[in-house]
Amino acid sequence: MTARGRSDGITKPPAQKGEAGRERSGVLAALGVGLEEVLPGLEIVDRDLEFDEGGRADLAAVDGTGRLVLVLLADEDADRATLEALDALSFAWRNVQIFVRHLAARRLDPGLEPRVVVISAAGDERLVHRLAPLLERGVELFGVRSLKSSQGERSYLVPMSASAPPRGGVSRANPEEFLAALPPPLSELGRELALRMGRLDDELVLAASPSALSWVFHGDELARVEARREALVARVAPTLEPVELRGEGDLEAVLESAMGRLVQLFGLREVAGARDPVELPGDEPEELLSQEEIEAFRD
Repeated sequence: MTARGRSDGITKPPAQKGEAGRERSGVLAALGVGLEEVLPGLEIVDRDLEFDEGGRADLAAVDGTGRLVLVLLADEDADRATLEALDALSFAWRNVQIFVRHLAARRLDPGLEPRVVVISAAGDERLVHRLAPLLERGVELFGVRSLKSSQGERSYLVPMSASAPPRGGVSRANPEEFLAALPPPLSELGRELALRMGRLDDELVLAASPSALSWVFHGDELARVEARREALVARVAPTLEPVELRGEGDLEAVLESAMGRLVQLFGLREVAGARDPVELPGDEPEELLSQEEIEAFRD
């Protein structure tokens, strides 16, 4: 699927109209200085982005180190904001070269890990818990505090954080809230999926909300399962095509797809991590034969 009028997978949605659109634009404008304070050297290069694979960003920027930064202004729906952050991070990890082409920002270094900054104007503590598995893995969460004085009113960004899981370990996110809301047959199926997904690799991070579970591998969303009315719908990257889970056969198919994608991600990480060997002084390979021995052999 391609973006309207573009082939790079990024487009701009129709301009938001009405009070909600003006309020969002006003908040982002007011936070411009605040963003530069918490992200030194930040340069905003585009606004109102949508991705053809799903997901969006209110701002695209480059920080002082050359890293891509996507900024999302969260609304009151913490679950939706969490999924939007996942979508943005996943798209940025897999398509950083597209951003290089689209943004035409010379300072953007595609070799650096992208950042997703989520701003909660309401300071919603639910977002802290929803995003906890992703904090320190490319996602940063800020609340907004305002200060009035004789000089006027200023808004400041303040970090919101929780105890994040250690790098390379399993997230402590609890899927029970999601599973408890399901009817018994679906709850058993969802529990089995969560258990077996967790066994695929010890570096998978689980993000949980009352409406969805998502598994992330080093910033790439591997799979998710959502509750839709009276059904469980699973999606496996990179296509994220919906698969309704009705029984053991559907469960096995989803796990097989997830394992296949995980193998692909392992391969991509190995390629990205490959480096030419560094030759240190004194490490030159020894000649098996001296020049005199080679000449004698020729004779």
